[in-house]
Amino acid sequence: MIHNPFLNNILEKFNNLVNNSDLVSIKNNLHNIGLESLKKLDLVTKDEFELQTEILENLINKVHDLSLQLKQLEEKIIKLENNQ
Repeated sequence: MIHNPFLNNILEKFNNLVNNSDLVSIKNNLHNIGLESLKKLDLVTKDEFELQTEILENLINKVHDLSLQLKQLEEKIIKLENNQ
């Protein structure tokens, strides 16, 4: 504990103020509102986020590869059409 009478007096007044039932009620209500708001958010854990990021990167790479394959097939079709 602090051995300064002035600071002790301020801390005592602060504790009395915080322990006031109205403030405790307001604090509890704000706490509950905050918890309810967090529950409504669509949050994921860091591990889930990293997994989703990895899956997304793999899908982006797959789409890129498929785009290249499609372009190559289109070029082959054009060559075949021009040869006929």
